[in-house]
Amino acid sequence: MAKVHWILLKEAYRFRKGNPLSSHSFSPNPKLQTSSPGNSQYPCLVLSKFIPALIAAILLSVVMGCAPSDSVYFAEYENVRPINLTNGDLQHILDIAGAVLRNETYEKKTEAHRNIYHQSPRGVFLSALRPKERAITAFGWGDTIEHATKEAALLLKRIGKGEDLPSLRLRLDVIDKTSGRREKTMKKRWTHDLAHEGLMFDTEPVVALLPQEIIGYRIIESGGDYYAKGMKGAVKGRVLGRILRESFQDDSTRQYIRFSTQSCIQNKSGGIDLLYGANNYDMPVSAESVKDAALAAGEYLKRNVDLRSGKMNYRYYPHRDLDSVAYNELRHAGALYGMIQIYGITHDPEMLAAIEAGFGWLKENIAGPKEADKATGADFLTVKNTEKNEAKTGCAAMAIAAMTEYTKITGNSQYLSTMHGLARFIAFSVEENGKLQNKYFYDNKKHKSYDSNFYAGACVMALTVLYQLDKNAEWLSVAQKMADYLRTERDGNATVETVPHDYWISMAAEKLYSFNADENLLNHVFLIGDSMLAKQLTDGPQIDVIGGYAKRPSSTPTACRTEALIALTNLSTQVGQSDRADRYWNAAMRSAQLLLRMQYNETNAMFFPNPSKTIGGFMASYRRPQVQIDYVQHSALALIGVWKEFLKKSDKGE
Repeated sequence: MAKVHWILLKEAYRFRKGNPLSSHSFSPNPKLQTSSPGNSQYPCLVLSKFIPALIAAILLSVVMGCAPSDSVYFAEYENVRPINLTNGDLQHILDIAGAVLRNETYEKKTEAHRNIYHQSPRGVFLSALRPKERAITAFGWGDTIEHATKEAALLLKRIGKGEDLPSLRLRLDVIDKTSGRREKTMKKRWTHDLAHEGLMFDTEPVVALLPQEIIGYRIIESGGDYYAKGMKGAVKGRVLGRILRESFQDDSTRQYIRFSTQSCIQNKSGGIDLLYGANNYDMPVSAESVKDAALAAGEYLKRNVDLRSGKMNYRYYPHRDLDSVAYNELRHAGALYGMIQIYGITHDPEMLAAIEAGFGWLKENIAGPKEADKATGADFLTVKNTEKNEAKTGCAAMAIAAMTEYTKITGNSQYLSTMHGLARFIAFSVEENGKLQNKYFYDNKKHKSYDSNFYAGACVMALTVLYQLDKNAEWLSVAQKMADYLRTERDGNATVETVPHDYWISMAAEKLYSFNADENLLNHVFLIGDSMLAKQLTDGPQIDVIGGYAKRPSSTPTACRTEALIALTNLSTQVGQSDRADRYWNAAMRSAQLLLRMQYNETNAMFFPNPSKTIGGFMASYRRPQVQIDYVQHSALALIGVWKEFLKKSDKGE
């Protein structure tokens, strides 16, 4: 009786609304269910037939409560077996959806697409992209994919009332397989594969969410924390807010099922692109694709510079549409280093204006030595963090690199004296044995030493490129001293398994070797490169982790290694080790493809509240959607390096 009264209550709600909101299908008259959406007699017929039973069921529900506690109906969503859909099948499903959205009939192609019409319970998501707003999504469940698609399309029309749906690009996600059900208190940590698995809950109507929606609405964050506010927004987006408002509180206990999908999206040419996770299944690495991605990254950086202050939007949380108030002067300088290299390709005057504004901010934060050091004859410049009353040698290195590149590309030497002052700061911070002090403190307190695996290599690179510009032998001498320390002291006993992946010293060595053919340094950076090769993922359960260096890869570590691999490709070629060069190049290509997957575009940003703001940026990882200017800078420079290598190979006819 409990099952009967729950179904009747459900049907009463559906027909009162005049649209099939539920993703669980039940019809006392199958013929009526296949009638057109505009058949106004359908609700009347059913209601007139069931009014006595409905009244009894409603009275019974007052005594017995709402849905049965064991959620018997939820069983039909469990353990759905995988289905093999062809590209033609997916296109036909979208044709069905498009016809329903346009209130048109469609041709049934039962022989050509049997999987779509075969009796097999299945769920279908339809999403419509809106460039300046979050995509709208509807979920339908039916005894065939055809029925589920029609239900999803009808619901999409309801959700998107007022939208010109036929003009919007559609994304299709067909449930491929589902797990068994589990039970969980919502606030407890979630540990499923957030990047690839959606979730379906035992509410009535059922709430099913794609993994990209879970991230885009900020329902579950990377650490597994649940946010009821995000779920409230998602449920409201399904026009179920009033019905399910209380179903997903922090302390709610719900049964749930995990699922995966077969997915595609309409492309601008009228066909479809297959999706895997958040992105296109096939993302080839070519000279054109990496250049386009680098230039899109440049556009992201350019529009995130305040031309009045020169400050940048340091970190953006796209799932919250929130700009962070945090700042980092080193990454500001690094972003300028990336921007000026992009300007060298585009010669975009707006980019140049943004760069010069950014340099203006740096100059306002330039400081000399503290009084105690000045009294002993110290003469240098730093980029001072006034809040922490300190300066980083790594920041000086990035500022020198950016200003050197600016001077070479524009021919304007206005920052030469600043570069010299910053270089003197690096030299001041190097001990006799070549060890670099990473931070300089403006107070006289005792500070815990700050060690970085990357500042020294960045300083070697910066002093080397400055030497290329002004031929001051002091810079080359200090750079060589630091490189020797890294090789003999920091990494003296390192192996392929233990050596730090110091991408900066790898890039510095490419430039330094031209002036000092140090075979020891050469062997050291090749050890680093070989370690990168050994730890790179060349296969995996998901194609979108290949090219990374961890099971859950991040964009910046991948990008930095890609920069290093390109430098080592060039260095290997320079010394005649072509086989080694090929290995490094192939690894760089794999990493470049991962970076392409981690860049925001119209497809993978569609579930954020302000999709267009993210375009061109790079996510931290598939689970962490935030964008930082250093993620964008390193990724852009890595892709520029790959692009330039493509051009070299093209010139050689390879």
